[in-house]
Parts: sequence; structure tokens; C-alpha cells
Amino acid sequence: PVSTPLGYPLATACPTAGLCVIARGDGSIATSTDPATGAASYTVSASLDPAGFGAFTDTRMTCPTTSTCLIPDAVDGLATINLGPPPGATVDSNVGGTTAVTGLDCPSASLCVGVDDGGGILHTTTPTGPARGWRRSVQSAALDGLNDVSCPTTRFCATVGNTDRVAASSHPATDATWTTFKLPSI
Repeated sequence: PVSTPLGYPLATACPTAGLCVIARGDGSIATSTDPATGAASYTVSASLDPAGFGAFTDTRMTCPTTSTCLIPDAVDGLATINLGPPPGATVDSNVGGTTAVTGLDCPSASLCVGVDDGGGILHTTTPTGPARGWRRSVQSAALDGLNDVSCPTTRFCATVGNTDRVAASSHPATDATWTTFKLPSI
């Protein structure tokens, strides 16, 4: 991962075609309810997170609802962005005992899944709730870290990690062990 300069746009999420949110490294956000019309349609907030959102250029943000987005904090934690008005953010540094959150996805307003650089898979059924709602399970086959997660539905998620590791689950809302395997060599 590459470090990002402050103020640099580092992640975007569009929960609908009529709402896009851009998180910036300085902890501010830009929002638009007509994103296709260009720069004039975006409003930039003051800094909502003094530590800054994300730590890497490949930081991922997700919005479980049209009023809330989640993004890793620049320190080991998770920022919950309330889009307002006015916008605000709450940063929780103890999300299920995690290390740095490296990937997030919310296939619905009642399920978000994340991964961390310690091989942990995080999940919550209350994405807009407090940090104590997140649960973390470590996948022994992925101890070298997970980098991203994708959940097209609440019934399937897949992760990718270091050393070509993949983990998949058809029950991502539980602490069940995920199926893990190494990608074949070229």
C-alpha cells in the first residue's frame, strides 16, 4: 500500500445513482446528490476526522445506508460518517479487537463485513451501531493478512489476502469458519 497525502481523495462510495461520497485523507468528505453533473454539484465538509480517513491509497469506503458510510481511520480503527446535514464522524479504535482495517463491504443495511491486516474477518449486523457490535474471527490460513472483501449478497462474501490467499463464506454474518485456499500458480 502507498501512503496518501492529506486532502487527497482516497475513496468513493455511491449508495445510489443520486448520491456519491468521497472521503479525503485530511478527514473531510465531498458529497453530491447529482454526481454526474460535475464539480459544482459537490460540497466539501470541514475535517470530520483529525487523524484522517484511511492510511493507504487503496482504502475502501462503503455505505450501508444513504445516510451513513464506513471507512477505515488513519489509525487502527473505523470511522462511521453520518452524512447529515451537517456531516459528522465517529471514530472507534476498538472494532472487534482488530488491527488495521484493510477492506469493507456492506451488502445490505443489516450486514457489513470487513477484513484486517492480521487475518481477521469482521462482521456486524448493526453497521450504524456502536463498535461493540462488530465481531472478529481470525482465519488461521490467513494469518499473514487480508486485503479486501467483496459481498455481492448477504449470503456470500469473498476475501483476498497476502500470499495469494482467498477466503469465502456463504454465512458471512456468523463466526463460522470460512473456506480458505491458496490461488494456483501461473
